[in-house]
Amino acid sequence: MRIYKNIPKRILSLCLVFAIGISMGVLSDHFVSENSRFQTFTEKLFRSEVCSNTLTLHYTLAHPEKKGIRKPEATLGTALSDPAKTTSLCQEYEKELKSFAYSRLSEENRLTCDMLLLYFHTRASLGKNSALDEPLGPGLGVQAQLPILLAEYTFRTKEDISDYLKLLSTVRPYFQSIIKLEKQKSQSGLFMSDTTLDRILKQCQSFVANPDSNYMDDIFAQKLKAFSNPAFSSEDQKKLCTYHHKLILTEVIPAYQELADSLESLRGTGKSSRGLAFLRVGVNITSTCCKARQEPMYLSDKLKKGCQLSFCPTIGRYLPC
Repeated sequence: MRIYKNIPKRILSLCLVFAIGISMGVLSDHFVSENSRFQTFTEKLFRSEVCSNTLTLHYTLAHPEKKGIRKPEATLGTALSDPAKTTSLCQEYEKELKSFAYSRLSEENRLTCDMLLLYFHTRASLGKNSALDEPLGPGLGVQAQLPILLAEYTFRTKEDISDYLKLLSTVRPYFQSIIKLEKQKSQSGLFMSDTTLDRILKQCQSFVANPDSNYMDDIFAQKLKAFSNPAFSSEDQKKLCTYHHKLILTEVIPAYQELADSLESLRGTGKSSRGLAFLRVGVNITSTCCKARQEPMYLSDKLKKGCQLSFCPTIGRYLPC
């Protein structure tokens, strides 16, 4: 205090304010810089994921060109993946996420960082056990959801209609990739139970039961009639509906029939009808789940009031319960 005794209080106050201002400016620059760097990373990640297949892109962005994204050729993608490549990519993403100065990120970006860390760590932990992924299922499986996603495919432009028709012709190769995956699962003893198989086959059989009166034809005709950008003539609508019906008969229904026949041939090859935790690899994988601490934390009001957080030892972060 002796040092400051002869310095007028106003000058001292101005000096302190100036010093604090400089330090806050430096910290602010670091804060903004780190958030900008993080947002650049998540933007790159978003672009990569959203362009993986046409359905994902179409349902996520109405106008991808406004994001500087060029629409790729219409495709449903593939159910197959290279386990080693997937694990390596997830580990790279995890390493990059951990490189950010966590304390300098905004609350929103911290939450995003935590979620991405947990996701990529969990995916990487699968390693060679990626065959545990199951695209089919009685409720939310691809075979049940695909007709709905296609039927609700929004027609904003004529290009959307063209993409939709192209997607119908890619159902068979996409289902063939699922068949290859299911054969791999079967060889590893990881094929679905017969009970689950019966429910999936029932859905496939229901879809192909009346090929000449498939509901997708009716929905397509209704959407064409309502389309006004610009509107189609009655003659053009008729031609498009005829072509659509041909694709249903020659591409979509045969794809479902082939899927059903292939799955039936694998009946009985699933060695366990119990859950993941009962498998040898399941013990290690389920151990990546978060274990809550005794004293939970909470998100700020800016994010979500009352959303409880628990510590996740896997990534060393607090995550929503």
